[in-house]
Amino acid sequence: DDTDITVYGSGEQTRSFTYVEDVVHWLILLSHDDRAVGDIFNLGNPNEITITELAQRILRLTGSASRLRYIPYDEAYESGFEDMGRRDPDISKVTALTGYQPRIDVDEALRRTIEWFREKRVEEQQRTLRLAGS
Repeated sequence: DDTDITVYGSGEQTRSFTYVEDVVHWLILLSHDDRAVGDIFNLGNPNEITITELAQRILRLTGSASRLRYIPYDEAYESGFEDMGRRDPDISKVTALTGYQPRIDVDEALRRTIEWFREKRVEEQQRTLRLAGS
């Protein structure tokens, strides 16, 4: 599907994406450590990426011919909306306690996610064909 990808704002805002496998690994480690009881931890991947970079990587990894379509915040949201220009978790505390750091980078996370969605699409198409043949 070559539907345009909508990017809100300039696309220069950064985010730090964490693959669920890394979060689950941390949660298991924390649940087995009495020192974690009652404490608060930031979990995440400190490697920042702009939203435009993320969208471009998705396009590259999927082979899509989609284009990026930028929509200014004032067209997308009500008056007074403010976006955080940067989101970058400080994981030093959880890393010191568990010794664990994220292992799945954003490209690998995207590859895995894209593969999962492609498999689900094929399964859905097969199910539809079976139902149509019934």
